[in-house]
Amino acid sequence: MFARYEGSSGMERLVRDFSAQELVLNDKVIARRFADVATIEELQTGARLYLEGELGKNSLFFILIGSVSLSAKKKHIAELKQGQTVGEFPIVTGSKYAVTVHAREQTFLARVPEEQFRRIVEDHPVVWENMARMLVSRLDRDSNASPATLENVSRLDLLRAAFKRRRERD
Repeated sequence: MFARYEGSSGMERLVRDFSAQELVLNDKVIARRFADVATIEELQTGARLYLEGELGKNSLFFILIGSVSLSAKKKHIAELKQGQTVGEFPIVTGSKYAVTVHAREQTFLARVPEEQFRRIVEDHPVVWENMARMLVSRLDRDSNASPATLENVSRLDLLRAAFKRRRERD
């Protein structure tokens, strides 16, 4: 499956897959920037990406193919699929992971290091706005959210305020 993203045709496929991501919303320029810095990783069914309470891996993970299951305190809370991301809270808040993530099936992820992510969103702040909308939407629809995840709601309010200040400056 890694061959899917090899060579020039593979890079174009990766750009298309990034374009379909909810943080990118079909912006080919942003998709290309992410594709240029991403590392493709494979998780087999049942494999763990990270564990609740672990320190963040300083990366954002874009789900290219497959799906993952999120759990907190050993209780299933959500499933995420192709086009979605995991690993946002440690990047946004500097916190530990609030959930455990396992592959529900063979899953391919694009890992974008935090430093690269921040460089890209500095040039394209719409990604922060997309992330804020996505995180709020997830929290709103997740009636089984863990207390650790719910604590991050106030952090999202801080993020919203930062967006507002940034818009006012620009």
